[in-house]
Amino acid sequence: MNNQAEYKATCPIDMPLFQQPFWLDIVAENQWDVLLIKENNTIAASMPLIYNSLEQRTKIIKPFLTPFCGPYFNKEITKNDFVKEQNLLMKLEEQINDYKYFEQNWHNSITNWLPFYWKNYSQRTKYTYILNDIKNIDQFYGNFKTNIKRNIKKSKEKFNIQIKQSTDIDIFYEVLCKTFKKKGMSHHIPKFFYERIIKETSKRNCGTFLFAKDDMNKIHAVSLIVWDADTAYYLAGGNDPELNKSGSASHLMVEAIKYASQYVNKFDFEGSMLKSIENYFRGFGAKQIPYFEIIKVNSRVMKMKFALKEIFKTLKK
Repeated sequence: MNNQAEYKATCPIDMPLFQQPFWLDIVAENQWDVLLIKENNTIAASMPLIYNSLEQRTKIIKPFLTPFCGPYFNKEITKNDFVKEQNLLMKLEEQINDYKYFEQNWHNSITNWLPFYWKNYSQRTKYTYILNDIKNIDQFYGNFKTNIKRNIKKSKEKFNIQIKQSTDIDIFYEVLCKTFKKKGMSHHIPKFFYERIIKETSKRNCGTFLFAKDDMNKIHAVSLIVWDADTAYYLAGGNDPELNKSGSASHLMVEAIKYASQYVNKFDFEGSMLKSIENYFRGFGAKQIPYFEIIKVNSRVMKMKFALKEIFKTLKK
């Protein structure tokens, strides 16, 4: 099976960003394919699959910097008909080979996974945080928590932080790595992924870096936002630990939302399930939205590894 050519030629313009062919080429190069269900020579449903490697193709995985993938329905055909969409899900699942491991996050608009449950997949509910109607700036600003408003005011008035667009991948990545190091973690996503993303999204006018800088040209915080026809996504960001008292991270987030409002009406903070980050995102008045993580483990060895991983997570809590 190789449906890439047809998918690239017929991909709808309203397709979510992370399921678009150019995005899959960025994050997975040749390690992806796509399932297609056609009706009357028109694609009724699709489902990209990202492999662990081009040679092995034994696992379906979640690639870097791709918050969701999964099924997509052509609304002109399904017209939000539950039964029709469920039948299409069944047909998509029938095309999936017996891989050792399958793991995907599905877009929050997909609320039915029963056909996969019937085939012994498992599901975990996760959450993201979304602001709607972001063109109404006064409305969403009024919903910010007090500490968010205080940080924004401090960033503007005390530190005179300015928010600027940039294409400087080196500075962006440096600040990102500093952020992770402060938390005692290493940033495991290679810089070239960000280079590909900013190059290709800039070309299509659907992504940008935003930097928060002071009068001395010091970079306090950075963010990468991308968007499709419907929603903007806070894909990555961080702040310099030595300059984090300026409140610039909150200031930058607000300006990212304002910037995105030129193109879309929704802003997705992209998670997180981590308590401190969840609390921070919720402080902007964002609404908690559930989405599905769909998993199936066929290999006995991988089942044992997966079970041990889950036990370890439980013990850490």
